[in-house]
Amino acid sequence: HNPSIQFIDKVRKPREEKAIKGFDGSVNKINFVHDVYPLLNGNSIVVSIKEEKPDTADIDFKGRYVETPFAATILSTHATNVATIIAGAGNTDESTRGVAWGAAITSASFNSLLPESDSSYRKFKISVQNHSYGTGIENYYGADAAAYDQSVIQKPDLLHVFSAGNAGDQSSVSGNYSGITGYANLTGSFKMGKSQLTVGSIDSFLNVSPLSSKGPAYDGRIKPELVAFGQDGSSGAAAIVSGIALLIQHAYAELNNHDLPPSDLVRAILVNSADDVDRQGIDFSSGFGNVNAYRAMHAVKAHHYTMGSVSNGSKKTFRIEVPAGSAQLKVTLCWNDLPANPNAKKSLIQDLDLSLQNITTNQQWLPWVLNSSPYLDSLIQLPSRKKDTLNTIEQITIVNPASGTYEIGISGTRLVADQLFAITWQLDSLSTFQWTYPTKSDPLLPSQEHVLRWENFSGTEHGLLEYSLKGGAEWSPISNNVNLSVPWIKFRVPDTVTTILFRMAVNTSSFTSDTTVVAARPFLHVAYLCADSALLYWNRHGINDFVLYKLGEKYLEPKGNTTDTTFTVRAISGSNYFAVAPVVAAGKQGLRSYAIDLNNQGAGCYVRTFLVDKFDDFARLQIELGTLTTVRSVEVQKLTGNIFVTRYHTIPSSALFFWNDSALQKGVNAYRLKVSLDDGQILYSRIESVIHFPDYEFIIFPNPATSSGGITIAARNPEEMKFQLFNTMGKLIIEIGITDISNHISLNKTGSGIFFYRIVQKGVTTGKGQLLITR
Repeated sequence: HNPSIQFIDKVRKPREEKAIKGFDGSVNKINFVHDVYPLLNGNSIVVSIKEEKPDTADIDFKGRYVETPFAATILSTHATNVATIIAGAGNTDESTRGVAWGAAITSASFNSLLPESDSSYRKFKISVQNHSYGTGIENYYGADAAAYDQSVIQKPDLLHVFSAGNAGDQSSVSGNYSGITGYANLTGSFKMGKSQLTVGSIDSFLNVSPLSSKGPAYDGRIKPELVAFGQDGSSGAAAIVSGIALLIQHAYAELNNHDLPPSDLVRAILVNSADDVDRQGIDFSSGFGNVNAYRAMHAVKAHHYTMGSVSNGSKKTFRIEVPAGSAQLKVTLCWNDLPANPNAKKSLIQDLDLSLQNITTNQQWLPWVLNSSPYLDSLIQLPSRKKDTLNTIEQITIVNPASGTYEIGISGTRLVADQLFAITWQLDSLSTFQWTYPTKSDPLLPSQEHVLRWENFSGTEHGLLEYSLKGGAEWSPISNNVNLSVPWIKFRVPDTVTTILFRMAVNTSSFTSDTTVVAARPFLHVAYLCADSALLYWNRHGINDFVLYKLGEKYLEPKGNTTDTTFTVRAISGSNYFAVAPVVAAGKQGLRSYAIDLNNQGAGCYVRTFLVDKFDDFARLQIELGTLTTVRSVEVQKLTGNIFVTRYHTIPSSALFFWNDSALQKGVNAYRLKVSLDDGQILYSRIESVIHFPDYEFIIFPNPATSSGGITIAARNPEEMKFQLFNTMGKLIIEIGITDISNHISLNKTGSGIFFYRIVQKGVTTGKGQLLITR
């Protein structure tokens, strides 16, 4: 026994939890936040992606990636997807716009499962670190968990967000919950920390994913604390929560002299504003619920929080007013706990207790607590109100609370030092209904199925849903019996180009959505790309106005409007990325095209395609122009001797046309295109050629040849063929195999003079002659 050794663990290899597809920001009200708070984007706040390295050349990170010495060295699609969900700019496509699209991005390698040094987090101003990886099911409080708890103590504004894992249908083989399938299957001991967030996944319809790893933590604490949308796993869910945490930090900093909030306040706001999903109340599948970005921002903006400290044996109290007509009161206490010793049976060190009291009636409430006994029937029980001695997050909810003054109490129990804490609260009003998707910033696609979303505290179970394509003048039914307890419904948008409104009738009230647009997405193409200009074009789809975008320093920037479906870019400089968006009505834009790089579209300078194919006794030329605009004529020119001679002249009526050359000469037949424009400018294509063998098995050219230029041997059938070259004394100076239809042979060591060649195929001489070589 060595007293200096505190903990021994095996080396584990981290794995990315899973690839990410199909981001849906409306599940967590991210679209709603972007619409209500368009300037709230995490600007200048720094997030670290701990795993492999994202693609730093991705245009969705342009101007915002920060290199660090502890970054990973291997690029990963998974890391790129995670970074995109957190902080993508939306340059590639509107679906690549991340939660905190203005945040700076850094990388940290997960080859070390421990946090970076405190000095590193401070130097690069990192305030959120995302961890979307796992090592397999582990049920203990390891040295890594202790290190992450210590990391937050050292830098109180730093929040670590972990994916729960994708082992939700498995069971642990060790620990208190060994053998209980479907529970206690978090993938990594570092996810057992007390001062972090661990996030599970749900689908678009608020169902906890079967493969999303479940709690409890090894000692019975609530894990995961939150869930969020994750199409194929909890990696994307953790990324969403990391992004919303950055928005909370941004909103708080704007109101507090640019200071960042402590991470216990960020955790409290995220937990308290979450929507209950899965079983009623808190549970070991969804924790405190599905994160709600809009309600989180509202808590910050409305200052529905307070912070303080409490000493051992003392109690702090705060009072809030609850108005009449409240549907629910929710209060959450959160604190960052000191790290426990690795392998501690119970990890909580500093124990705080939350209570709530109605001052008028003296009625008192305690937090919701789950039964964490290691039995399946215990783990699935609904929560009960009691003293919590395990968790660093405690929550009290009251349905239909009486109006009046309420006192929030925080007591210090068994504290080894004074303890900082954060409190936040939320009041939901009765008789309210709120549309959250689509907003005015969410264009819809015609003939596509979309999911309409809302929040309902009307106290009514059913409603009448309608839509209008006439600005509210006429309404068409969608359903006369919408179940309002399910906060979404599917709707197939009509095949049209217009504006659209939705209206929900609840009792005697009706609630109308924002006006958004219905329009097909345009697809941008490049007709031609010349040194000084490019012609872009796209499909109209019934639209009469468009906005052209070009990638700027960080984001796509509008460059002007046009009523045409073509746009000529003059004097190309800076970025070569462009996109176009339809404008439907009163400046309302439809879904923007994908951004394209002009250099990667296969477009030439007016000539898009120029191909020459050899047939038995003729060559076929396939010519495709990028555009017919300003094209006066096209000529096919053939190399004759040392000059190109026009063999075919046309004023093309179609961008694609063909010409056959039946007058082939022995050897190389070379062609080019001459394109004449209306302004007198002449453009030439690249040279294309074919080799013609009229009655020969091989052709040697040029002859005479130069020692510096060499010769080319074209063979109809090069199987087992050799080329031999002799000087005038009969000495063999070159022997080389002919392996292809066209073969280049260097003559730089032969000197000049007359030489003799021989072609040998399958041991038989099939051709011979003289070759004159000059210097």
